[in-house]
Amino acid sequence: MRKTGTTATEYIGLYEQEWSRLMAEQQSFALRENTNRSVLTTWSLSFVSLRFRSDAAANFLMLCSFLDGQDLWYELFQPTLNPPLVDEVPPWLVDCIGDKIDFNKCVGLLLEYSFIDAKSKTSSFSIHSVLHSWCFHQSEAVMTSMGRLALMVVTSAAQRKTYLSTFLADRRLLPHCDRVCPTLQWLLQDVFQNEEDVVHLSTASLRLVRLYEQQNRAEDAEKICMLVLPVFEKFRGHDHKYLPGLANVFDNALGTVYLGQGKDKEAEEVFLRVLGEQQTYQGLNYAMAHGPLPMLAILYSKQGRMKEAENMYLRSLAAREEILGFEDSSTLDAVRTLGNFYVMQGRTKEAEDMFLRVLIGLEKAPSPDPGRLLRVISDLGFLYSKDPCKMKEAEEMYLRALSGYKRIHDSEHINAMKTERKLYNLYSRNPCKIREAEDMYLEALAGFEKIHGPQHVDVAITKCCLGALYSENPCKIKEAEEMYLEALASYKKIYGLEHEDVINTKFSLGILYSKDLCKTKETEEMFLGALAGYEKIYGSADNNVMKTRFTLGTLYLKDPCKMKEGEDMLLRALDGSQRIHDLEHYLVVGTENALAVFYHNHGRWKEAEGRYLSALDESLRCSAHEEAFAIRNSLGCLFNQQSMFEKAMQQFELALEGYTNLWGPDHEKVIHTLVFVKICRQQLEVEKVMSNLVPEDRNSVSESRRLSAP
Repeated sequence: MRKTGTTATEYIGLYEQEWSRLMAEQQSFALRENTNRSVLTTWSLSFVSLRFRSDAAANFLMLCSFLDGQDLWYELFQPTLNPPLVDEVPPWLVDCIGDKIDFNKCVGLLLEYSFIDAKSKTSSFSIHSVLHSWCFHQSEAVMTSMGRLALMVVTSAAQRKTYLSTFLADRRLLPHCDRVCPTLQWLLQDVFQNEEDVVHLSTASLRLVRLYEQQNRAEDAEKICMLVLPVFEKFRGHDHKYLPGLANVFDNALGTVYLGQGKDKEAEEVFLRVLGEQQTYQGLNYAMAHGPLPMLAILYSKQGRMKEAENMYLRSLAAREEILGFEDSSTLDAVRTLGNFYVMQGRTKEAEDMFLRVLIGLEKAPSPDPGRLLRVISDLGFLYSKDPCKMKEAEEMYLRALSGYKRIHDSEHINAMKTERKLYNLYSRNPCKIREAEDMYLEALAGFEKIHGPQHVDVAITKCCLGALYSENPCKIKEAEEMYLEALASYKKIYGLEHEDVINTKFSLGILYSKDLCKTKETEEMFLGALAGYEKIYGSADNNVMKTRFTLGTLYLKDPCKMKEGEDMLLRALDGSQRIHDLEHYLVVGTENALAVFYHNHGRWKEAEGRYLSALDESLRCSAHEEAFAIRNSLGCLFNQQSMFEKAMQQFELALEGYTNLWGPDHEKVIHTLVFVKICRQQLEVEKVMSNLVPEDRNSVSESRRLSAP
């Protein structure tokens, strides 16, 4: 009455008229009027008045009834104005969300009529559940158009690359996804009437699947795939550019969901079925180039079937080279994927060859994609950072990538800040740049918190990096623990309890606690939690599982009561690592060496020698030179203890030569090895003297020499 200037007499007349109309509709409307018959009538009169003042605001209220009514905000709607969706947006919605001013004007009008409630300390609003239901039923005449528009709003927000791309923001979308899923179901029933609807609904469905999958709601993702697949199966063999392949698209999505759920058998069956369908309808080469071979490779590598995984990657790459050419961007993407596969296996030379091929191919392109170019440069930086001899090259690559991101975007762009973090991680491994790395990490942390707030993935990652940096300083163990615990709490809030980042942080905390002899219980707790988490996510044949078994095994070997468990854990880690990586991998080398040291310390010299020699051979094959020199020193000590001085001297001298070439003559490891060489040389001289002594004197000298052995 206040807004329209209606008198009390006029309002009562309108009220009675509206009441009669509402009573006639009660049979089709689930809500029931209260005894004073005030609520529905008042809403109806207010809605008529609202539409008289702003048809756009009234329609916007109806649209909101097709979404979840408890949390609505500007950025939820704004992505619908991005190309190419803006051409399909009705003019009234553009009037409401054209910019923040238009949106606030619309919301202000709805607040005046008490149709919505502003949420304190936020820029969002909500609608009472009963009013929300009433508005939905008022939209029966425009049910299809409003339903399609609501689906567009939610799925375009899920696709947005900036504000709504974070895990927490996507989680905020979930109630709206749940709300539009029934809408999707009944829209699919009429999908055959319009081919454009098929494309739109398939895109929307795929985005919902991806979002549910990313939010660890695999069952809901699977339900959508199972809902959509029977509909799009009918298009197989259809004479259309896109429609026949839609079923394969959702089969692929279903296979990916199964893969995330650990349903490896079902995933493999789906991927193989898609491959067969593509061969039938689109030809063998198309299937090899565009089919699910990379997904099969991921599945096989997860299961430890590395040869089969590599074969899938190579077949996909060969088909793309034949169909698209050697320098097509999709071909180069496949090359980069293969390079990352080689990195995971520790095959650094082959990985470098792949990355350099991508880099050269992109640089030769008439208009190179800067995003692709900077990603492969960063990949090279990461690869070089694993080799102590290539730290300078790693720094150069990271600086080049950082300069590129800053040139394209700005210094506070997310990719620039992530590259900076990788560079700081590199500096943290250089004793001369520890302080510089800490300052840079703290600056990056402040930048991420400014952009995203405290509860964000990039903030948590940077805290983990600071934790790793502090953990190397005995005076900052407490600060390291604080950083890790804060990051762990953030990851749990963002992802839940069973996400990879949660488990990785537990593992890092286990490493930190293992440095404190008073925290063996906490150490074991963290490692066991990480082991269980990795096995649940990836299955038992995974590199992370083997790494955790190795670490847990070395922990148990320090406890006299758990040495048997430690040996068993290491043997399981070694067997699994060899199945996953063959022999040329740092984890295989490390596990062999740990077993050798254990056998060496417990007098099992024959077993120790076999393990040392295996570890040495494997370290040389995977270019782990520093590890090879350390193993040579250990092997030399073993030979020396058995009075095999010539063999010992040979190992010590090779280790000394290697360390000197790697670090220079003044490095502590060179000096340490030089001591071994001198002692062994003395032992050889004593042996020459002993050969001229009588047996009694020889025994006395042997005992003295045994006690002085390194």
